[in-house]
Amino acid sequence: MHAAHDTIWQTIDQTLLGLAARVGDLDAEIGRWLVAAAREGVHCHFGFASLAEYVERRLGFDARSTRERLRVARALESLPEVRRLLASGQRSWSAVREITRVATPENESAWVARTERMTVRQIERLVAGRKPGDDPTDAKDPLLMTRRVAFELEAEAYAEWREAAEAVRGIVGPSASDKEVFRAMCEIALGRRDEAKPGYQVSLTVCTRCERTWRQSGPEAIEVPPSVGERAACDAEVVGFACIDEGVAEDSEEAHVGAVPQAIAELLRTQGARGLVRAVSAYCGLELRALTKPTRQRIALRDSHRCSVPGCRNFRFIDVHHLRARAKGGKHDDDQLTSLCTQHHDAIHDGRLVVEGKPSTGLRFVDARGEIYGSRPTWGA
Repeated sequence: MHAAHDTIWQTIDQTLLGLAARVGDLDAEIGRWLVAAAREGVHCHFGFASLAEYVERRLGFDARSTRERLRVARALESLPEVRRLLASGQRSWSAVREITRVATPENESAWVARTERMTVRQIERLVAGRKPGDDPTDAKDPLLMTRRVAFELEAEAYAEWREAAEAVRGIVGPSASDKEVFRAMCEIALGRRDEAKPGYQVSLTVCTRCERTWRQSGPEAIEVPPSVGERAACDAEVVGFACIDEGVAEDSEEAHVGAVPQAIAELLRTQGARGLVRAVSAYCGLELRALTKPTRQRIALRDSHRCSVPGCRNFRFIDVHHLRARAKGGKHDDDQLTSLCTQHHDAIHDGRLVVEGKPSTGLRFVDARGEIYGSRPTWGA
C-alpha cells in the first residue's frame, strides 16, 4: 500500500514539474514572438492602434502583462543563462521577471547563483532598491525602494482614471509602464519642468556691463540678488538684447540697407519676433548661450534626473550647473556640467556651498565651514 502511494505522489510531482517546464518554455517562446511582432508592426496589418490592443484582442493578455513580457523577452536576449532556466522550468516566469530587472550580462551568474533556492517573494525583496547592473551584494538605494499604493474607485471614476492614464500614455509613449505614466501624471499636476528645456523659466534682464539683474514684476522691474543672475547665466537661454547702445548699433549697420527690410520680414515670418531679436543680438556680438536638448537629456540621464548633492531627494525643477563659470571660460562639456536643484544651485552661487571635482571622477561638496557637506558634527569639539 505504501509503495503504491509513493509511486502515485512521485508521478504527480514529476508531471507537475514537467508541465511547469513546458510553461516556462512557452513563456520564453511567447516573449520572443512578441518582440518579433513589435519589430514588424504586426498590429498594423489588423488595423489595431497599438501592439497592446492587438495582443489583448488576439491573445487575451492585458496591456500591463504585454509590457512585462516584452521587457523580459528583450532582457533575455542578452541573458542566456536566465533564458535557459526559464525554458527548462528551473525558474518560474515570476522569478525571471524579477531577476531581469537587475541582471546584466556582466552579473548574470551572480544573480542566478544568489536566487537559486529563493521564493519569488524573496527575490522581489532582494531586487528592491537596486537598479540594472547592481550586484546582489551592492547596497540598496532607498530612492529606488517601491511602495504599494492601492485604492478603490467607483465605475465612473475608474473609467475617468483609465481615460486619463491612456491620454498620458499617448504623450509618454505606448510602451510606457504604469509607473512611468503615474509619474508623468504627477509631473503634469505639479508642473515639473521639461528637463530638455532651459532651467530658467522667468524673464530676467542682466546688464552686460555691471551684471546687475532685474526681474519684471508686472509693470515694475525689481532688482534681484547677484546669485540669481549667476544661476540664470548657468542654465538659461539668452533671448537677446533688450536695448542696444548707439555705438554698437552704428558698428553693426548693414552695408546694403535696402536688403534689411526684406530680411527682417523673412525672420518675422519664419521665427517670429523672438527669432528676430536673437538674430540681431547675435549679429551685434552677443553670445546666445543655451545648452542643446541632447546635452540636457544626457546630463539628466547620467544624474538619474535628480540633484547631484549627496542626500538631496529633489527631482523637480532641476538646473544644469557649470562647474567652471561661463564668465571664466566654462564650456558645455558633459564633464563640466552637473544637475542641481534650485536650493542647492542658489547655495553654490551664494558661496554657502562649494563643489569640487568632476562627474567622471566624483564630485565633492564642501560647506561654508570647509567641512564635507552633510558630515556629522564632532560632539564636544
